[in-house]
Amino acid sequence: MSKELEIIKDVYYNLNKEILSNQPYNTKQTRFETIWKLMHPIEERFDNLVKEEKRYNNIDIRIICDETNNPPEVVDDNIMIARVEWKINKFDDTIHYVDLTFGDDKTFLELKQNKEDE
Repeated sequence: MSKELEIIKDVYYNLNKEILSNQPYNTKQTRFETIWKLMHPIEERFDNLVKEEKRYNNIDIRIICDETNNPPEVVDDNIMIARVEWKINKFDDTIHYVDLTFGDDKTFLELKQNKEDE
């Protein structure tokens, strides 16, 4: 597992515990809050990783948690999905991503670490 994915996993575990204690899980407000609560700690830890490994480029990150990946069926199941995408090198078009499933204490995360080429 990559260091970037380890960071995302750690942030996910902490946030999922918080989300499980609140109802409802999947509203416009909770999706916005989830983006905010994922973005800051992941960016901060990615920046630290770049410094530690003396990389030349920052890691670009984007989080998608809206109606596009949370259709009515997902909302009805009382879960929420957030996609975290990151790009390690600005000269490489490879986008890594993982889909995180919130609201289910049995689900670790949808570890679909994939690569997309733009």
